[in-house]
Amino acid sequence: MTADLGKYTDLHIFGKEFPDRYYQMGMAEQLLFGAASGLAAEGFMPFATTYAVFASRRAYDFIHQRSRKKAGT
Repeated sequence: MTADLGKYTDLHIFGKEFPDRYYQMGMAEQLLFGAASGLAAEGFMPFATTYAVFASRRAYDFIHQRSRKKAGT
């Protein structure tokens, strides 16, 4: 899974080889990590990649919300 950086992180090579396992989420790290969280909750093992500066607090909000929901709070 990538947030519109497949070309710059060489994930596009993986995407060409395994198109059914490659997810291009666009320039939306919130969506990227939200989808990865949902896939993980269903038993999948997603690998999400982006630059650290883009993956900071806003994307963390989705992870935090998911962990609170799972904990039942």
